Amino acid sequence: MNLSDSRTAGQPLKRVSAMEAVLSQLRTAIEEGAVQVGDKLPAESALSAEFGVSRAVVREALRGLQALGLTESRTGRGTFVVSARAAEHMSFTDAQVLLPQLDGDFTAMIGDIDPRRSLAAQRKYVAAFFDLHLRGRPTTVFDRPAYPEVELVP
Repeated sequence: MNLSDSRTAGQPLKRVSAMEAVLSQLRTAIEEGAVQVGDKLPAESALSAEFGVSRAVVREALRGLQALGLTESRTGRGTFVVSARAAEHMSFTDAQVLLPQLDGDFTAMIGDIDPRRSLAAQRKYVAAFFDLHLRGRPTTVFDRPAYPEVELVP
């Protein structure tokens, strides 16, 4: 790309971290359909070589994709694309993902549930709510506790 290109002329360049660059490229590939829902992403080592970054950078980018609801990591099997669109909100509150990264004990504020499990529960319960109330599809999700550590408040 020519730096005198009309898209960059007169605009300061934005610096991004290596993780943000990898995350952006993977996200674009998923959202534009180059990688389909159900596809397995290449291994960390392959992505690391492809992007010329460390595996730690790739791991952080993969965590970002998972937090956006685009992928799911399965231990021993890899990372799979589960959605072609990123979540509008990472959860009902981003605190459960962001606060544990800070120094301090925020357990009283956000609880001690693993953020990934909390997000999975939220996705399941919200989907069941829409199925039941908007689509008219019966569901048994609310009849038995799939996530006993999550309390549904009426």
